[in-house]
Amino acid sequence: MVVRYRPIKQWGRYNTKLFKTMYAARLKKTFTKFMLPKAVETLGIRVEDPNHPDFPRKTTPDVCQINHPAWARPPAETDHPLYKETPCLRFDGTESLAEGADQLPNFLLCEIDLGYKEALSLTKAVGRQGLPNELLKRANDVPIADLETLLCRFIMQAHQWDSTLEKLPRRRDPVYWWFVFPRYWGIPLSRKKYASLFHDFQGSDIFNFTQTPHMIIRAPEPLKAVCRSQLITETEAESVPDIYPIDGRIDLIKDHIYNEETLLPPELPSSPLSMHTLLINKDKDYYHPWTASETTGNAILCCFTAVMVAAKQKYGNYKGVLPVPIVTQCIQCCDNVLDFVIFQLNTTDFSDDKGIKNIVYFDGSEKSPLSKIKFNIFVI
Repeated sequence: MVVRYRPIKQWGRYNTKLFKTMYAARLKKTFTKFMLPKAVETLGIRVEDPNHPDFPRKTTPDVCQINHPAWARPPAETDHPLYKETPCLRFDGTESLAEGADQLPNFLLCEIDLGYKEALSLTKAVGRQGLPNELLKRANDVPIADLETLLCRFIMQAHQWDSTLEKLPRRRDPVYWWFVFPRYWGIPLSRKKYASLFHDFQGSDIFNFTQTPHMIIRAPEPLKAVCRSQLITETEAESVPDIYPIDGRIDLIKDHIYNEETLLPPELPSSPLSMHTLLINKDKDYYHPWTASETTGNAILCCFTAVMVAAKQKYGNYKGVLPVPIVTQCIQCCDNVLDFVIFQLNTTDFSDDKGIKNIVYFDGSEKSPLSKIKFNIFVI
């Protein structure tokens, strides 16, 4: 149903016409050229040109440096202990990909639509739309008793029973852009997604991939390879998506401060566990919303980060085709839409786009049960 808002301040065609008339009259005004008075010239006073690029010039010496917190200067970037002379290209999920999932690494070595080229190009991977049939069959065989009651409890826990009360971001209507929404108090979107995911799943060519997932699921045994050796060999004939003239690294952040060592979450040395699934929650930006392709590309790169960590733990700095492929899963929730990604790492050689390539299965068309909710609890 179309809902029409009554704007607080109307800006119509009459206001526009009046503004254009006043602005045109203002542009026709001429200003006299500034002339320096003779009295000032005789005094020998120096007159500065305000149009000069160096205006205003410093006329007084620097005050002596005082060791006081109120006048403390911020530390320089070069003073940081992790500063490096050679910059790196960093991915932390804050920037959207220009070509969405098609931009994923040129160093992850599948056939997909234009929206995912950049992500796949970054990871030297070939994409597969949809999830493997074997996985879907296993999911349908899992018995879940009283599913409706469980879903109702998850939704109520996230939207009504949670005691969090924070000031929510101001909403924005892209059609009626002049309407100013009030800022309400309520449960933040990130808190809702976290509560839902928790109850659902409890039981320079230097690249730096940083990811802080909301939850990591580990298992005693690693996931089995989705594609067997014959299908892996067939990826040699496939080509990595080419997004020329766009560079696959265009959306990565150039930074001199990074850590060369791999940082991993702590685990018990007595019972080492393998990386199984990542649960990621991403907030929606109402002023600069991401497209479905961009969110899927972000999920693929996050899953690639996890699978590379697992490869480094198992094979160290080995570069080439892996003896046993490594598989990691990722579930990303953004605006009540779930992205499912399965990344199979077949090679760690990203020097070119030839040879064995990695394989990515992704499906971003699934909506969570929370998308059916038509109410919100707000407090002014």
